[in-house]
Amino acid sequence: MPTIELIFCHGWGYTSQIFEQLAQKLAKNFLVQNIDLGFFNHPTPININSNHYNIWISHSYGLMFGKLNYDNYIHKYIAINPILSFNKFEKSIQAMLYSLQKDRVFSTLTKFYQLCDDKNPPEFINFNKNTLISALKDMLNFDKNLCNNTKYMHFLHGKQDIFYEDNLYSNTHISHKAILGGHLLPIYNSSQVEHFIRIILFDTVAKLLQN
Repeated sequence: MPTIELIFCHGWGYTSQIFEQLAQKLAKNFLVQNIDLGFFNHPTPININSNHYNIWISHSYGLMFGKLNYDNYIHKYIAINPILSFNKFEKSIQAMLYSLQKDRVFSTLTKFYQLCDDKNPPEFINFNKNTLISALKDMLNFDKNLCNNTKYMHFLHGKQDIFYEDNLYSNTHISHKAILGGHLLPIYNSSQVEHFIRIILFDTVAKLLQN
């Protein structure tokens, strides 16, 4: 059986801290990377071994980042509150982009955390404006058809997530489950997120052992 490697990737406006506890737990049984995209810190190096069975575990924008940059090396996706379409929010994203370009970083992030119903948002004394802007441009330009391939994808959504669009999931290679909760499931519904991921990992290991 190939070595299974789990690569955790957080969403826009957050850090690797969002997956820190879960990554530490799963590191007892799997090879783990918990990457930081560098919105507030220095980005962590991302080293993906093509000989491993790589599972990309993401929150929100993290799915887009994986699809755009490392899709050729990823065998399976587990996405928490993934965002595939910003059609409904294009004007809002454009406004955020304009605000950041005008150096209104504090107000832009504050409004975003309020939108996500984050009761304890990360501190952003230090921030990388260009990285935040680049990711917003990714969101506006992302083609959700990139998800229409043979790689299996598992989505977990919060029913109260404002970005949740049930009609996006007609692809037969996408399994999705909706539970009670908002956009920040890894923070406020961490036990359910862990349970969801462990079930998928158990099934993955079983199938790899059969081959």
